[in-house]
Amino acid sequence: DKELREFDEKMKELQAGFSQSEKQRILMEISSVSNELSAKIDQKELKLRNDTVDKLTVIESTLSEEYERGASREKALVEKVESQLKEMRMYSDENNNSLKQVVDKHEIQSRERINE
Repeated sequence: DKELREFDEKMKELQAGFSQSEKQRILMEISSVSNELSAKIDQKELKLRNDTVDKLTVIESTLSEEYERGASREKALVEKVESQLKEMRMYSDENNNSLKQVVDKHEIQSRERINE
């Protein structure tokens, strides 16, 4: 605020010493510079916006690929675990059947001995 007031005061002092045509020329130059700056700012904002969109697109693509790889790895891991569980169940069932046969055989032998 203070700087703006000082600038306005200096402009008023300068304007007092200028003719109307000089004032008009200065205003036109200021307007021209202002328009150029606005155009450059707009161009930079557009470039920044486009760059940001491009970077976000790359990030989104990378995240999608990583998600797909993760889902694929998870699926493979689940399949491997299920396969191992199935295999362990088979071994467990086989062991249970073998143990049952051994126990049954022992029981039969024990009965035969008792009956003798």
